Amino acid sequence: MKRRTRAPGSRPAGRGAGPLAGYRVVELCHHLVGPLASMYLGDFGAEVVKVETTEGDPRRYLAPTLGSTMSTQFLALNRNKSSLSLDLRSRRGRDVLHRLLATADVFISNLSGEWLAKMGLDHRSLGRRHPRLISATLTAYGTTGPQASRRGFDINLCGESGLWLQGKGGKPRSNASPVVDTAGAVMFALGVVVSLLDRERTGRTRRVETDLLSVCMALMAHRMVWMDGTPAPDLSPAVRSADAYAALYTYFETADGWLSVGAVSEGLFVRFLRALGMESIRRDRRYSTWDGVLANQGRLRRRLAPLLRAKSTDHWCRLLARHKVPAGRVLLGAEVWEHPQLRSPGALERVRHPSVGRYTAMGSPLRHGGARFGTVRAAPVLGQDTEAILRSLAFTPADIRRLLLEGSAKSSC
Repeated sequence: MKRRTRAPGSRPAGRGAGPLAGYRVVELCHHLVGPLASMYLGDFGAEVVKVETTEGDPRRYLAPTLGSTMSTQFLALNRNKSSLSLDLRSRRGRDVLHRLLATADVFISNLSGEWLAKMGLDHRSLGRRHPRLISATLTAYGTTGPQASRRGFDINLCGESGLWLQGKGGKPRSNASPVVDTAGAVMFALGVVVSLLDRERTGRTRRVETDLLSVCMALMAHRMVWMDGTPAPDLSPAVRSADAYAALYTYFETADGWLSVGAVSEGLFVRFLRALGMESIRRDRRYSTWDGVLANQGRLRRRLAPLLRAKSTDHWCRLLARHKVPAGRVLLGAEVWEHPQLRSPGALERVRHPSVGRYTAMGSPLRHGGARFGTVRAAPVLGQDTEAILRSLAFTPADIRRLLLEGSAKSSC
């Protein structure tokens, strides 16, 4: 692979640079999924240039904000990136972008297909102009089919796919975390890495696409097979919360809180009963076979509930750990940050940002060579790298002044 000229502030190739060092990714995304996907690629060592409008990614301005163009969410989604601010409505702004794309390996976008086509940034146009460039797009509902042009956020896709939570009285509730957006970012980044590998092995460039509706269904892949002549799976929250194959995959109230139990197999179920001193339950013909346990799981849970309520969560966690039954505390709010594993080195990062000061954030969940990926560069201020990137693309000082004065580009310097 031909080495690209690095944009300022990106990590160099070499020790600690990561397995994607030397690849340049151009991100033209907003909100959550696209920026998070390219952040992962930046964590892995890719040089990520975030191209923003002169107004900036809308996520910059979501409360709480830490200054005029920096929100906590933007900090969390945009580490290890440079910021190039362009007015893509102007011809000169688009010319700058295409000069950048000529040096890039990947172009990532989650903007509408209609807008990308209007700007000459759709798969076909990019393929003609930049044949080595991998074009990656993420949409809500896909690029073909009767609803391909629809827009949607995590909450809309969860509602339509059956991935919503059921609250009191059957009222739909959103998930505590944007699980579809987050999983979509992981799948999107994986698709980019696979396409890079394919290009290196075959020399062919293939486009990458994913959509959030497909991600929703992929998150329920364990339920998404049914035989000919049988009805499709019921994806309602009530059914999902009592899966037929998982009799004791549930929460129990304890004397001082809640306990999660993952006794999903017959072997784990037997160990669970042994830990509780309730092996005699197996003499009841309703629970003497695994099929019987599954068929009567609701009645079984109600029978065990008073016993679990008699003692503390810590008591049950210690006891079940000795019997090798997966179990855990249900933590609330700030209690989560007291989890001993999150207090281990590398799980949380202390980062210094040049304009907003020091902050704490989650580190990367992945390790490479035994070490966690981390923040080499905090999320950039809007247009922080505009002038330096333009210089790296061989724009003269006079060219740069003209671009800035006419508003085709914006710099924070």
